[in-house]
Amino acid sequence: MQENSKPYQEPSDFKLLTDFTSLYNRFFPFASSLARHFVSREDAEDIVSAIFTNLLVKEKQFKNLDHAKAFFLVSVKNACLTH
Repeated sequence: MQENSKPYQEPSDFKLLTDFTSLYNRFFPFASSLARHFVSREDAEDIVSAIFTNLLVKEKQFKNLDHAKAFFLVSVKNACLTH
């Protein structure tokens, strides 16, 4: 057995974490809903779209779904508060 072997990851989670479209479909509604608690609907959609654009440009990938959710929570909150 290899010492540096990575733990098995479910294919659906792996696809979600590496495929931008899957990530977008899963987290855009969540992130938009969160943003609407701070700003108007239109601003919320603009802010969340900008976060996803930045994510795509930087080619960010996440270790698991909890890290992805935490990223969106913090990013949306910070973007809304500085809006």
